[in-house]
Amino acid sequence: RPHSLPRRREPCIQDIEKALQYSPYQPDTVTLTGTLLFMMGHRDRGAALVKEALRLNPHLPWNHRTVTFMSSYRQRRYDAALAEALSMHAPGFFLQPLCRAAALGQLGRGEDAASALQELLELRPDFPSRAEDLIRRWMFSDENAEMLLDGLRKAGLEDYSGNG
Repeated sequence: RPHSLPRRREPCIQDIEKALQYSPYQPDTVTLTGTLLFMMGHRDRGAALVKEALRLNPHLPWNHRTVTFMSSYRQRRYDAALAEALSMHAPGFFLQPLCRAAALGQLGRGEDAASALQELLELRPDFPSRAEDLIRRWMFSDENAEMLLDGLRKAGLEDYSGNG
């Protein structure tokens, strides 16, 4: 999460590079370093590392796909973002339907987006009042949160929030 990243980023990036040198084929290391780089603003390299880790081990936990989802979403490749969201297997957790709803909203797939949004609201009834905070906590930046909120609005989130 951005608020927990080190303030001195250059030493952190140097440590990331060392970790990659020592364990270039260890999926957990590659995923962690890619995620950190993505969170620190090195999005292309970070996403590429996470994709490589998923190639090395396609059975990594679902949360590693948040980087690949967000990378595609930021590039407005909403079909690819939706595919990443569908690859997140986290039953009972709100992030997967959130990602699906945002991508589907951007794709203009109203009924599917509304269905994903309804699933999200069943898992997190408080989501409309806490949307910005929850998204920022899980998706690395205010900018990412705004982009996702745009997709969620297109999916119909404003119908639930009462405050637009």
